[in-house]
Amino acid sequence: MSWRAFVKTFFLTLLGALAVLAVTAVVLCLTGVVNPNAVLRGVTAGRNERVGSAFSVSGEGQLDAAALGEGLLLLTEKDLRFYDGEGRLSESRSGAYRGALLDASGDWAAAYLPGGTSLWVYSKDGFAYEAKVEGEILGACVNSRGWLTVSWVEKRYQGAVTVYSDKGVPSYRIHAAEGYPLAAQAAPKGYDLAVLRLHEGGARLEVYDMRKTECRVSLELEGEIPAEIRYLDAHRLCCWGVRGVTMYDGDLNRLGRMELDTVSLDRVTVTPRFLTVSYRPGPEETLILVSLDRNMKVLGELELSKAPESLSQSGNYLALLREEELEIYDRDLRRCTGFTVNALRGRALQRPDGTVLVLSGDRATRWG
Repeated sequence: MSWRAFVKTFFLTLLGALAVLAVTAVVLCLTGVVNPNAVLRGVTAGRNERVGSAFSVSGEGQLDAAALGEGLLLLTEKDLRFYDGEGRLSESRSGAYRGALLDASGDWAAAYLPGGTSLWVYSKDGFAYEAKVEGEILGACVNSRGWLTVSWVEKRYQGAVTVYSDKGVPSYRIHAAEGYPLAAQAAPKGYDLAVLRLHEGGARLEVYDMRKTECRVSLELEGEIPAEIRYLDAHRLCCWGVRGVTMYDGDLNRLGRMELDTVSLDRVTVTPRFLTVSYRPGPEETLILVSLDRNMKVLGELELSKAPESLSQSGNYLALLREEELEIYDRDLRRCTGFTVNALRGRALQRPDGTVLVLSGDRATRWG
C-alpha cells in the first residue's frame, strides 16, 4: 500500500470512529442514560485545575460579596477587598462599612452606606471609580455596563436620581417634585432609565429617555405595594412587591405576572436569562423556588424543606448552598451536579460558566 493510500485509509477510519461516538452520545442523552448537564459539568471540572482549590479571605465581619469575572469583591465591616483570579489580594480600601450594602450586575458592583454620600464602584479589573452625591443616599443600583444609578435626598425636592457613566461621570439627573424615588436603574443597553416613585396616592413607574428631560412613559401601580425594579434586558423591566412580580416591556405594557397575595415572599433574583422567586406557602419552614423566563413563563419549581444558606444565579445556572452540600441547577431547576462541602453560614457566588465560589469563614473555595 502506498503512503498516500495509507493516510487516506487512516483518516477515513478516524472519521468513522468519531461519527459513531457522536451518534452514541446523542442516543444516550435522548434516552436519559446520560444527563447532558452532568456531562457539561464533568468536562468543566476536568479542565479547571482550580476546582476545589481555596484561598484565604478576610473572615471577620463579612457583610456581602460579589463575583466579578474571575475576581472577588468582599465587603466587610472594616474594608472593601478585591481578589484577582488567582486569589491574590490586589487592593483593599479601609473604612467604616458597618451597615453598607452591595449591589452587583454582571462584572460590576457598587458598595454604599444608606444615608451616606459616597459610593465605590468595582469592575472585574478592580476599583473603577468613586461617586459622590450632595444628599443622603436612599438606594443605588449598577447595571451590567457599569452605569450607576443613585436615588438620594435633595432638600428642594422630595428626592433626586443621578446616573453615572462607567467612567464615573455624572451623565443624567432628574428631580422628584412629586413622590420619593424608591428605586431606579438604567437599562443595560440604550438610554432608558426606570424610576419607581412612592406618592400620596400610591406608586408610579416611570421611564425616561436620558437624552431628554421629560418622562417618556409612566404607569400608576394601583393597589400595588412595590419594593424594587430591575431590568433583565433593554426591553424587559421586572417590578415586584409583597403582592406579586410583574414583567413589563420598555413601554410599560404588561408581559406577565406571578401573583403572591396568599404567600410570604422571600426573595426575587433577576438575571438577564431568567429570574427566580422564592416564597413560603404557609407558616412552616418549607420554601418554594420558582424559575421563570423573561416573559414570566414557569421553567421549573423546587420545594425546599428549609431556606438554604445561600442562593446565587448567573448565566444559565443557579447555586444552592446548604450546611454540607452545594448543588448546581440549570435555569429549569434541573440538578446538574453537587458537592459535599463544609460551609456553615457560608455564601455561594454562582459564575456564568457554571463554576461556583463558596465563602465560608476565612476561606474561598472554587467548585464546578
